[in-house]
Amino acid sequence: MKKLITHFLLLVLFILPIHAQVNNNENYGINQYWGMGQSGGAATEFPNSFWINPALNSDLKYNISLNIAVVHDITISEISSRFKCKNKHFFSFGINYEDYGIFEGRNENGNLINNFSASQSQYVFGYAIRISNNLSLGTNLIYLTNSIADSTYSTFNQQYGVLFSTKNKINTFGIVKNSFSSNETSSWRIAFSHQLKHLPLRLNIDYRLYNEKFDYKNISVGGLFTIFDNFKLLMGMNFQRFNLQAQNLGASDVFSGLSIGTIYVYNDMDIGLSLYNYGALGRTISMGISYSANK
Repeated sequence: MKKLITHFLLLVLFILPIHAQVNNNENYGINQYWGMGQSGGAATEFPNSFWINPALNSDLKYNISLNIAVVHDITISEISSRFKCKNKHFFSFGINYEDYGIFEGRNENGNLINNFSASQSQYVFGYAIRISNNLSLGTNLIYLTNSIADSTYSTFNQQYGVLFSTKNKINTFGIVKNSFSSNETSSWRIAFSHQLKHLPLRLNIDYRLYNEKFDYKNISVGGLFTIFDNFKLLMGMNFQRFNLQAQNLGASDVFSGLSIGTIYVYNDMDIGLSLYNYGALGRTISMGISYSANK
């Protein structure tokens, strides 16, 4: 165990100096991400969580997932697949598409000129390697495009992730270096996941570091509660959305950031539905279906 911890610390020190400058956000379409309050950087239960931490892996031979999330006129769609090769290599592919809808273009006099659309697309290729039963490394290469009206911006982004687990994965630790750098996006994600001993509950705690400035509000807490073998409950709280500083504090602010969801397992398929309260923006409704093969 001491040797594993030492190995883990050395890898962390290796990854810490990595820096990149790009723009992005974390509005992924994946259902369980919304259901657990946008946490899950150390949760290994969901194959498409490689969007959050590229080092996350499972023992599934392959998986394909399709998800959609809707808030007001914004639609986020995600489709991805992950394959295991020779028990320690993992390859991931995916598309995450955000459609912001149609907007009216007006001149200085307020007259309608035309309509235009806005969207963002992320195309990801990921690779992870299982160093041992307790340690995994991963990286994502993301091609990002932002389009508004006739203007399009594109860039390549990177993610680097580490996953360290104790025996039987009772505790898992995740560290992710994102290539995000603006005030609205995150640079680091530090995550912890723990399986409770006397309850069928997996507790997840994630912290995001923005521009290397500490703020306790950047914490997300989520849980995966196994009610039955084929029925699971998701719950979470993203404290970034918990706006107690609003001048007119209302119910939409008090409960902003809260989430709940369910996953029903049918044969090799997971069917999920989640609700996430975005405060004044309304509720995000997310649905997903996932097919996995163990052999």
